[in-house]
Amino acid sequence: MPEAGYEWEDIDGLNEKTFQENREHPLQDVLADSHQTYELLLAQVQRLSEADLTEPHRFFWTEGGTSLVPYVAANSYEHYHEHAEQIREVIEKVQPSL
Repeated sequence: MPEAGYEWEDIDGLNEKTFQENREHPLQDVLADSHQTYELLLAQVQRLSEADLTEPHRFFWTEGGTSLVPYVAANSYEHYHEHAEQIREVIEKVQPSL
């Protein structure tokens, strides 16, 4: 879900805001934060039951009674895949040895 004050239609604006807030952070810090966030996501997903993940209407906030599976996918491996090439290019520019 987009942060407070943003709707899905504003996601590009939210991404730009996040980028501007973090653009001066050293690459090593960004990568460390990314790895830590991934580990937290993985731990949260592993704590969910099969019913939590797969039953439609389990959570009131899912749109149209969708299960959590598409939410997990869209906010993890699908999102990483979508931006993998961009991430590689930035890392290569900043630190070619990584």
